[in-house]
Amino acid sequence: MLPLQPGVPVPQKRTGVVYSAVMMLHMHPDEHFDRDEHPEKPERISAIWDRLDAHGCIKRMRRLPIRDALREEVMLAHDEGIWNGVEWSAFFTDDALASQTEHLNGEDSLYVNEHSAACARLSCGGVIEMVEAVVSGRIRNGFAIVRPPGHHAEPDRSMGFCFYNNVAVATKVALQKYGRRGESAGTLSKVLILDWDVHHGNGTQSAFYEDDAVLYISIHRHEGGKFFPGKPDGGHTFSGVGAGLGRNVNIPWPEGDMGDAEYLAAFQQIVMPIAFEYQPDLVIISAGFDAAEGDPLGGCHVSPQGYAQMTHMLSGLANGRVVAALEGGYNLESIASSALAVTETLLGDPVPAPQQSLRCKVLASQTIREVRREQARYWKALQHDKLDPIAHDDSALPDGTVHPLSTLLRRARSERAAQQYGLLELPTPSPSGKEEFEGMVLCTPDLFEPEKKVVVLFVHDLGNLRAERPWLSLYADQEAAHVIDTSSRVLDWALKEHSYRLVDVAVPSLECAENAQPEAGFEPNGAAFQQLRNVSQRAAALVNVVYDHYVTHLIAADTRLVLIGHGAGAAALVQLLASRETSRLRDGVAAVVNVLNHNAVPLMPAGASRKTLRQWYTRKSLVLLPSDHVIYTSSEREGRRMGNLRQSKHQRSVDILCHEFHVIEAFINSQLQQQRPAAPVVVLH
Repeated sequence: MLPLQPGVPVPQKRTGVVYSAVMMLHMHPDEHFDRDEHPEKPERISAIWDRLDAHGCIKRMRRLPIRDALREEVMLAHDEGIWNGVEWSAFFTDDALASQTEHLNGEDSLYVNEHSAACARLSCGGVIEMVEAVVSGRIRNGFAIVRPPGHHAEPDRSMGFCFYNNVAVATKVALQKYGRRGESAGTLSKVLILDWDVHHGNGTQSAFYEDDAVLYISIHRHEGGKFFPGKPDGGHTFSGVGAGLGRNVNIPWPEGDMGDAEYLAAFQQIVMPIAFEYQPDLVIISAGFDAAEGDPLGGCHVSPQGYAQMTHMLSGLANGRVVAALEGGYNLESIASSALAVTETLLGDPVPAPQQSLRCKVLASQTIREVRREQARYWKALQHDKLDPIAHDDSALPDGTVHPLSTLLRRARSERAAQQYGLLELPTPSPSGKEEFEGMVLCTPDLFEPEKKVVVLFVHDLGNLRAERPWLSLYADQEAAHVIDTSSRVLDWALKEHSYRLVDVAVPSLECAENAQPEAGFEPNGAAFQQLRNVSQRAAALVNVVYDHYVTHLIAADTRLVLIGHGAGAAALVQLLASRETSRLRDGVAAVVNVLNHNAVPLMPAGASRKTLRQWYTRKSLVLLPSDHVIYTSSEREGRRMGNLRQSKHQRSVDILCHEFHVIEAFINSQLQQQRPAAPVVVLH
């Protein structure tokens, strides 16, 4: 931890600010160009300054003098060609600048005028001065309100509105002066750079990818490398090389629409545990505000309160030595209000609580889990989740030691179902000859009594901790209770309210099989993991066996089948309908209800030959999805292959089944009232 410099008095104004209106001279060179159309407009910094001034922040801060970055400083992070190229632009003619801008805007998302070089030097020099003031102890923390931004600038390339990488240069200057071999050796050995700009800081990552003195953490929208800067190296598996291995942490959102819940979850689950273990001497925030609500490029929803919360958490590191350096952010109101929240937090004002819902989106939770798995190799603070099957190898344990929790819960449920509903276990042979389906299938004692015309086939998952949304914290007793209670809702309706015949099938869960893929170089082979690897095939096989041995013999001319799939059971039901497609089955089915969790929507087969099946499925089905299912943010739809989709008000399949069962019941009743298609009349001549 960086100590206070001896002989340096604690300043009365502990928070610094760097700003110069001169940096507004960097603008698009074409006088006919509507400069308001370009997102990186000069007013970005003046809007922040004016907002801070209007709220009385500036008079509470120590304004530091700004200066030009020097050639030798810039070249600590950049090739000489970058310095020369930027400096030469000051001598171009107007026509040459316009031509150069047209080329650079297409290739590197840059524009340049006769003042760009001077503004780039000031922007970089301003961050250097702020870092120097904090490290030396002249101030405790501060905000550098600078432009052009810097975090996209590579060692050998300016790009993405960035000429020099301000934060990278300032960090290297500080390490050179205060690092292990500097003139004040030993006072600065570890720097944390936290980049919350919505775009990946590719330049900063490149600058320190092999450096163990800098920990770079970036939270950004990535979309598998499709989002700007459009490179794969923003993915979560890029963790540094050589001495820098484990010193690069990417938290790459797979889509936009992320807000306070997702960012604070990333902080609590990844950023802060790693940061506390790392114990930095200095924290630098690449403070882009393009993940803020209303930004035209970011498409996210972080609030000023969210930025304040993140700043507050970072201020608990490095004895409060925190530098915020402006990066992106292109909505003037958003960046002004967000920067104000950050500044007030640095000043020590009370931190406002987030106003948004703090329920984390499922895709963000999955991303956080993937990052934790990757970074657990390098950080003790990120131990694998004890409920995560890929984290453990149980192959060396004695036989009979591993007891799948789903099996134990299924046995308990069978006893309860027998006591409350009189259900019996239905013997179900396995294709493998083993008793792997024992206890998974229950039925009513009157299953083969034809007087009751409605047969309900209820296929659901049970007891697997990953049957529901992958919450950041899982509580076994709560998750199991949810599943048991909601399955009881179906049994109450079918048996107590209507006295239908019923077959109850508890299939293995599919959630982990689809999402818990081992990372490269990590090959667990424990029994629990291997079981999860093939649950999809086991679930489909179980439902097919139940149909072939029992349900098919229940179909008569006046029998109506009601198929209900819950969670993983929905996919197994759809596979059954596709693999056992016959006119007898289609005519016998009155309704298909699927209540899904956050897995992919199961699809009917494609192809012209299956068109009739898809049309039938659309007429007969009701597919209820969580309110935040990824399908509602995706541009890819599969039409009738998905069935008749309906967006629920709830976010978990157990809640849908519990609180919206009246919707399901109304749909089934309407389908049962429709007449079954008459059997074809065969005339013999």
